[in-house]
Amino acid sequence: MKSFCSFPLGARLFFSRGLFVILCVAIVGLASRVSIHASEQPLAKGAVISRVVCIDHPEQSYALYLPSNYSPEGKWPILYIFDPAARGSMPVMLAKDAAEKYGYIVMGSNNSRNGPPKPELDAAIAIWNDSHLRFTIDDRRVYFAGLSGGARLATALALRCQDCAAGVISNGAGFPLEQHPSAQTHFSYFETIGMSDFNYPEAVVLAQQLDQLDLPHRLRRFDGSHEWAPAEVWSEALAWMNLLAMRQDRLARDPKFISQQFEAETQRAQELEKRGDIYAAWQEYRGVASDFAGLRDVASITNHAEELNHSPSLHNAEKQEKEDFKEQQRLAGPIVSGIAALAEGGGDQAEIRHQSQGQITGLRDAKERELNARPIYSGTAALAEDGGDQAEIRHQLHGQIAALRDAKERERNENRRCVLGRALGQVLTETYESAEDRMRAGDTTSASIYFELASEALPKEPWLQIEIARAQAQLGHKKDALNALGRTRGMGLNAESLRGVFRDNAEFARYRDDPDFLKLLEDSSVKH
Repeated sequence: MKSFCSFPLGARLFFSRGLFVILCVAIVGLASRVSIHASEQPLAKGAVISRVVCIDHPEQSYALYLPSNYSPEGKWPILYIFDPAARGSMPVMLAKDAAEKYGYIVMGSNNSRNGPPKPELDAAIAIWNDSHLRFTIDDRRVYFAGLSGGARLATALALRCQDCAAGVISNGAGFPLEQHPSAQTHFSYFETIGMSDFNYPEAVVLAQQLDQLDLPHRLRRFDGSHEWAPAEVWSEALAWMNLLAMRQDRLARDPKFISQQFEAETQRAQELEKRGDIYAAWQEYRGVASDFAGLRDVASITNHAEELNHSPSLHNAEKQEKEDFKEQQRLAGPIVSGIAALAEGGGDQAEIRHQSQGQITGLRDAKERELNARPIYSGTAALAEDGGDQAEIRHQLHGQIAALRDAKERERNENRRCVLGRALGQVLTETYESAEDRMRAGDTTSASIYFELASEALPKEPWLQIEIARAQAQLGHKKDALNALGRTRGMGLNAESLRGVFRDNAEFARYRDDPDFLKLLEDSSVKH
């Protein structure tokens, strides 16, 4: 068994002020306990188990997929997955078909989530240790995956565990913010990113950095936003990891599999070229040449990629991509500055909130919002620089976000719509993460303001209304909490789910017997 620090028996990681410190410890008796737990009642194979409790850490659990042909007599590759909201089953469900096809054990933490780093690391250590207690693992084929902050965690684990990681599958984010790839990066990297993901520019830049370092990597785009890649991308990712494992002598070479992958990847590049997407085709051809070096003759692929590199269409696409990145920042930057200005505090927040309600309603009804959007953008930036009036900043922020959202909804040009979606996603993330930070700091009033700004970006999402309701309930604002929960009914949240939210969140404890809340939970026709 390998560990996060290549010691024979185990590891612990801690995080302090952005830096990992690795403390390796022997796990007393681990080797002897493997055989004991292997004799316990076996876990189901060929099906996703939503919750497996860790043997040594019962407060930790994970979703699990074991291939239907799993046997402890063999050694199996394993994929550890980290969701930013501790939804272990979600990515495991997406990866299960690929895991079955290529023979991977998949574990998704039910505890790791975006937030303070130590709980994330505790969750990672718990599932790592539990996997080595329960299963026979091929230590040369250990992989990490994650979405958003989970992707950064997955990458950080691979960076810090020395030679224990063969690869990372990142979704929607890349390396930890304070770290970058280098010549010492020792694992393969498969990036997936939605075309409307606000982190799209980061993914492109990271792919370029990995390319310059001649490190094995792929960037797979898909139609979507800041979310897990669809199942077919997971299949491609695990097939790619198997291909590299063969090239790196981690896995026995299978000539039939290699030929099939060569044909599939070449065909993907050819289809992109036929559609006229020369930039993407060029990237695919270069990827094929890199992936199959030493496995197939790639001279013709390399030559064709070089021919495309001289195409005016390619260079125009590269130029447009850079312009799109600048446009995203032009759209989102002033709003983010306004959000930062709100964080400066000052003024009666309750009064700020009160003054804004009528203004928000008016903004939603404004017909000329998009035409007025550009001066609003610059206005909030100026307010932020001047430490302007908080009520005015908040008023303009609602206007900006609504304008950006409406512009995206009306846009028909696919590329422009993606840029608007990235900017809106960047704003949503900034507001939502600011709200979570304020909640953790005990500043519930500010948190509720940020949640409301986030809901301006996604006005039809019930989970944001639930967050608003939680904050208002914690503040003792019964009417506001009731209204927010009521709005979820008009957004598709059924009565059973709403009752679960009311039951499972401690903020609503004071209202458990309140007749107005009980009526809402029972009346399926209520829409606020």
